[in-house]
Amino acid sequence: MRSYDDYYELPTNRMTEMEVLRWVEESAKKVLLAQGEHLPMLVLDGSKGVVMILMAQGMPAAEDEKERLFFHAAARIPMNVRRKKLGDLRQVLFISEAWALHRTKDTYVEGERPSQAADRMEVLLISRLRLADSRQDVREYEMLRTAGGGLHDLRNISGLWKGKPGQETKIESPLMEAFALGWKVGDVTDQVMRTLGLETEEEADDDGDD
Repeated sequence: MRSYDDYYELPTNRMTEMEVLRWVEESAKKVLLAQGEHLPMLVLDGSKGVVMILMAQGMPAAEDEKERLFFHAAARIPMNVRRKKLGDLRQVLFISEAWALHRTKDTYVEGERPSQAADRMEVLLISRLRLADSRQDVREYEMLRTAGGGLHDLRNISGLWKGKPGQETKIESPLMEAFALGWKVGDVTDQVMRTLGLETEEEADDDGDD
């Protein structure tokens, strides 16, 4: 298996939020088609650069544990990473795999579980939270497989749920909200340390390496 670094070549130039989103979409599709899977990954887009967090252990099953994971993922980002590599956070993207239904909101039956539906489909999800206005949306790609089960292509089904094919779907994700809260907690910690004139262990190590 090739390294994720082979596909996610971090940009050296500053890109707009939309350019970062398109870069993440294309990179995620390359990973999935080449490796047959995509582990959960957070991509943080800041004013100074892009940072990725690969959740190599996967996601917990319980929803409250997932929210706790996202909260701590944001709150525990080292201060030197926040200050020197990210800067002001513009948007956070979450790449994951999931089951989905061949439905629109008009044909959905209350209580249906995608993982148990006979016509379920595997999808690649790219969820996004934009910090400036708290907008959340998701882009969806159906995994197309051969008769033998091999993954051979991806089909953009974004907007299918609302009957608007090709358009991203607005969402309200508890996971993204947990991340945003964790980020705010980290911001407060950073501000306190700046006020007190303190530096983190990571920053001290960086200074010693110069």
